[in-house]
Amino acid sequence: MSEISAMNNSDAKLSPLEYGRRLQAFCKMAYGTLKSICANQMGIVTYPRMAYLLLTWKCNLRCVMCNVWKEEIYKQLGTEDFLRVIDNLPPLDIVKIGGGEPFLRSDCIELIGRLQERLNPYYIMLITNGTMTERIAEFAEACGRPGLHLRLSVEGRGKTHDKLRGREGCFDKTMATLEALLPIMRRRRFTVGINYNVTPETIEDLPWILDICRKEKLNFIPGFWVTPFLEDGNPADSKALVADFADYRRRLEELYRQTRGISPLEAYFLKKTVFKLYDQALASRGDKRFVCRACRNIAYIMPNGKLVTCGIQHEPLGDLLKEDFTDIWFGSRLRQARKKADACPGCCQYAIKIMSSVYTGQTFGLPEPLFWQRKQ
Repeated sequence: MSEISAMNNSDAKLSPLEYGRRLQAFCKMAYGTLKSICANQMGIVTYPRMAYLLLTWKCNLRCVMCNVWKEEIYKQLGTEDFLRVIDNLPPLDIVKIGGGEPFLRSDCIELIGRLQERLNPYYIMLITNGTMTERIAEFAEACGRPGLHLRLSVEGRGKTHDKLRGREGCFDKTMATLEALLPIMRRRRFTVGINYNVTPETIEDLPWILDICRKEKLNFIPGFWVTPFLEDGNPADSKALVADFADYRRRLEELYRQTRGISPLEAYFLKKTVFKLYDQALASRGDKRFVCRACRNIAYIMPNGKLVTCGIQHEPLGDLLKEDFTDIWFGSRLRQARKKADACPGCCQYAIKIMSSVYTGQTFGLPEPLFWQRKQ
């Protein structure tokens, strides 16, 4: 693959309409987060502010850290049914789209477009392995706008990536997609990010990917493998494979001293979550418990339209294709699920841990909620 060249395209300015949409979405997010923090400190249940929406269980790669490709665990809904599920959702600030590989669905433009128009979340994060260049570029042209975070998953460079992803040549395809997205990103003003698991196999390639992110003003999202990954199981069995802690920490500190293509608010948030919450996780102090906001501020929706507790506990709590979201969310099944979440031994789902910390106010220096302290 040729080196990714720096583009000199001037950034397009936001139109007054788009600026108004972003301002409205930001105010909605700020108010919703503050309301959630207050409610959580008092033990009150409100509507969720964030949703994980899995579009499909199908995948075209065979990643060593993931087993979802081995069988289609949940049949996916068709386009019209999925649109009905989206229409059933409450106002949300953050929607994280995943799978499987989302772009194996040919209706991503229609589904994400409906999310953007109906819910106007501040962030829509879509994670892809980046191998379907033409379809992803078409999607970026149609749906690219501020608030969309299109994240490409990278596992090291060249053969390292191909080995961990289980397919020869997939590294070159992902890099080709990144190159195709750069001019569209600058013209349409959305965000392209790199999801990068720092493991013993990939840590040596960390300077290479950080250099690309700095030059091209890409969002860099460090992480590590977690097992089980999106499998129905026991949270107590959750484990993380982490590269050398001291080296990992030093390189992340270097990263956050650099200029990155994100806003000061986002930089502050990422630094707080990475260095506060990841430190606890990586230090592995023996207690994986945290004040989990699954089934309170965070909703988890499977490809069949079923609402479940989280990425590890998949017992159906309601069918969004057949039942009203409000009835499910404030009904008896969710009340029981929240009790189970409170009694959960904890897990290594760090994305859930990060957002739970936000919605309890701990990211901003508040103590654990009083109701949670009384349970310990």
